[in-house]
Amino acid sequence: MERQNCSKQTMYHLKRIGPAPNRPRVINVMDFFKVTSLIGRNALQVDFYIDSNERMQSHMISRCHARVVRQQNNDHKLFDDSLNGIFVNHIKIRGCVILCEGDRVTFGHPVGRDIPFGTWERQVNNHHQFIVSPH
Repeated sequence: MERQNCSKQTMYHLKRIGPAPNRPRVINVMDFFKVTSLIGRNALQVDFYIDSNERMQSHMISRCHARVVRQQNNDHKLFDDSLNGIFVNHIKIRGCVILCEGDRVTFGHPVGRDIPFGTWERQVNNHHQFIVSPH
């Protein structure tokens, strides 16, 4: 059964579909209970800590990489606040996008800052892959 917020709207989350985390405290599920949720590798600043023991994987993630802001109509808007980008359904986003159920969200890329927005780039080895689904 899907969980609902206080406005009787379906709650959504991001669920890890990439490799299992290899670092303590790294999350597998991001439940969006708050209006604004921060995602990144600075555990003291963010709501959802993502990182890796592998140096290249870790360096792809900014300290505060992204924000998810729940809109009044229950849309979940993903903002890219990073250097190495965010890919939704393998396409590098610019600024922000509205997330939809089933979207694949990949945080970072080894050379993300050099990839133009709108470019399709599949990353099978990225440790930071999630899918949008109802809670």
